[in-house]
Amino acid sequence: MTFNQYLVHLALQIKNEFYLDIYNIRFADKKKDIENEDERFVWFDIDINNEYLEIDISVFPVVKRAFKDKDYKSIYELLLHEFCHYLYSPLEDFIEDKLSKVEKEIWDKIIEKQTQHIRNILLGFKNINYKNYEKKEIKKV
Repeated sequence: MTFNQYLVHLALQIKNEFYLDIYNIRFADKKKDIENEDERFVWFDIDINNEYLEIDISVFPVVKRAFKDKDYKSIYELLLHEFCHYLYSPLEDFIEDKLSKVEKEIWDKIIEKQTQHIRNILLGFKNINYKNYEKKEIKKV
């Protein structure tokens, strides 16, 4: 499977898990890596257009290097994080023009933190062991 085939397959899988069947996905290859404020490379960037039902995903070169290194776990987890932004996109559409520059910076940090938290919850559900939730005798502490 080629890199592009893998990304399309993975994105379609996550898209289905989010029940986004009516959205079209487009990919854009970025030629140059960029670093975020934590000096870590940005792997993906997502732009969600709820009016036209489109999802644009920018893919940075670090993702291709991870694919060559067979680091599929990181690719999946970071792409899943990007799709989690969908959950906030209607709120962002609503509030985007109503915030000052400082408020927007605070808003963006809150959204990133919550998006990562949701991603971690979803990863936990995927790795859940339901035997831990079977009815058992409760021990006194």
